This record gives sequence, structure tokens and C-alpha cells, in this order.
Amino acid sequence: MPLAPAGLLLITQQTREAWFNDPNLPFLHNGMHAADNMALADGATVLLQEYCADKKANLPHAGSSLALQFDPQDGFPPYYTVQDLEQMNLWGTLGTKAAQLNICK
Repeated sequence: MPLAPAGLLLITQQTREAWFNDPNLPFLHNGMHAADNMALADGATVLLQEYCADKKANLPHAGSSLALQFDPQDGFPPYYTVQDLEQMNLWGTLGTKAAQLNICK
């Protein structure tokens, strides 16, 4: 996995309290949230791999393995919904990066 600036992984005290002090969520629910945010900011290799696999399988956004990267599968809400990811233009951004790198074959 490519290295990314450590600052992408750090969260503020306010974010920490929101993620880990919510009595309605298990403590570990947001454990990978910061890492997922870093992947979004950096266009991580794993997201590109998922994007390419989903594209090859012709999966819709809602049923994609890429969307599942942002759902801890613990019965609680995902970090980002498919609608959130679409509003962030995740698929468009990854499509552009994949084309630039010529990696989806």
C-alpha cells in the first residue's frame, strides 16, 4: 500500500468524541473510519482495485464491493452511504485515476 501523510489519519478531539462516545453505536464501529477517510483523500490502491473489479463485474454502485468498503457490516449505519459516495464523486474520481494509471484491464 502506498504511503500517505500521517495527517490524513489523525482526527480532531471533536471527531473522536462523535465517533467513539455515541452510546447508540458499539465502540469499535468507527474503528476503521479514519482509515477509510484517508483512503478517500489519497485514492488508495485498495479502492482502485475494488473499483476495477466492480467495473469488470458490471456491478451497480449500490451492490459494489467499493461501497462495502465504507460499511463495517456490524448492523449499524455505514460510514458513508452510496449516496454520500456518489455526492463525493468517488466513482468518477477513481475512474479518472484508473484511466490515468491504465490499471482496469
